[in-house]
Amino acid sequence: MKRILYTLIIVSLGVSGALAQIGEINGRITDRETGDGIPFANIVVEQNGALKGGTTTDFDGNYSVKPITPGTYDVKVSYVGYQSSVTQGVLVEADKITFLNLSLTSKAEMLDVVEVVDYKVPLISEDETSTGQTITKEEIENLPTRNVQSIASTSAGVFQRDEGDALNIRGARGNGTEYYIDGIRVRGLSAVPATAIEQMTTVTGGVPARYGDATGGIINITTRGPSKNFYGSLELISSEMFDSYGHNMVSGNLSGPILLKNKGTEKEKSFLGFFIAGEYLREKDPDPSAIGMWKIKDEVLDSLEQFPLEPDATGLAFTRTAEKINMTDLEKIPFKQNILAHSVNMSGKVDLQLSDNAFFTLGGTYSYRNNHGYVYVYSLFNPRNNPQVIRSTYRGYARFTQRFGKSETESEDSEENSASYLQNAFYSIQVDYTKDKSTVQDDTHGDNIFNYGYIGNFETFRQPIYAFDTDTL
Repeated sequence: MKRILYTLIIVSLGVSGALAQIGEINGRITDRETGDGIPFANIVVEQNGALKGGTTTDFDGNYSVKPITPGTYDVKVSYVGYQSSVTQGVLVEADKITFLNLSLTSKAEMLDVVEVVDYKVPLISEDETSTGQTITKEEIENLPTRNVQSIASTSAGVFQRDEGDALNIRGARGNGTEYYIDGIRVRGLSAVPATAIEQMTTVTGGVPARYGDATGGIINITTRGPSKNFYGSLELISSEMFDSYGHNMVSGNLSGPILLKNKGTEKEKSFLGFFIAGEYLREKDPDPSAIGMWKIKDEVLDSLEQFPLEPDATGLAFTRTAEKINMTDLEKIPFKQNILAHSVNMSGKVDLQLSDNAFFTLGGTYSYRNNHGYVYVYSLFNPRNNPQVIRSTYRGYARFTQRFGKSETESEDSEENSASYLQNAFYSIQVDYTKDKSTVQDDTHGDNIFNYGYIGNFETFRQPIYAFDTDTL
């Protein structure tokens, strides 16, 4: 059976974006000695050396920077007559406000240096309206799994029966869990390379209304974006030396700038950058048994297939040769037969910074899986006819975001600072496309229903499991 699903979604909103994953940094900039707010101070938000946002404080020193894609950022604050400050590792989560209050010291009391501090995640969030957990890329790197569902299962309230299985959130069924990747609701495979994940948020309670009909919970994945400098990684994993399950994986990523603005100067910025990640996984037995499996010996099976029937003592009837099988004809093996699985997952993103306040992003993911399904009743005598399952999903999106207000360049070059009336206004336009295709078949015959084979001296018509197409739009 072949099934194809196409999805086209167009979103155009002026304030928040329907499904776009956004966060916000909010706080107040004050004088360290007096505690008074500092008006018109410059705030710049950067990620991997690339500008992601900026603003100025109002008359009372308050500021707000949005929309910010979930991730980890460096927040720089500067003002004439005060020592500049850089806060590293500021965590921004989807659908939440990160509160960051900072104080600056007068240069009259300090040397002309920049104060660098590390951000500490608060124990209690001031903007906690839902329950769940956020897992960052640093935490994912230290986990013993690279499977998206298994990573999400480390959150409290999330149950997973076995590695790679569906998730049950607070007792709900597996189909009650909704997945979002870069703001796109997942239809089809939800796998992405683990090295491509910037942040994964699991919402187990108090699901925001904008997610709609989620009856269980939400898995919200944000993929990584381009960086100002080139970097990459390569990871190889294999179990061949330790077991018979044949788990082999290779994954890697590469990121960097394509075009730089003001190259070679202090104001050098990435005008156009890219990020790409890929993962290939090969498993001889994706779900091995703890107690092993029984199989019929190869020479015995060959004999059964050649002579499935034999005359009885009277010579007038036939008996099944398989009825004479005993334990001496069987052997125990540690893995299931003929369920070899291949999978490929890829993710990519290109960012174009048209100006300090205008951003264009083009991204997408691709997943492919080819495996034989395990059928218990086939496992002893007929594993070679396990059904072949082929599924592929690819999705892509284009997003344009523009903020209104004073840009970083205007804030630094302006001789007379002033507050902007449109400081926190923005709009975002997104177009995305998804195609999911799945095929279940007998890999010997494919979708040819007129193919047949011979077993011994008996002509046998052998149909595929499914032999018709169904297209869904």
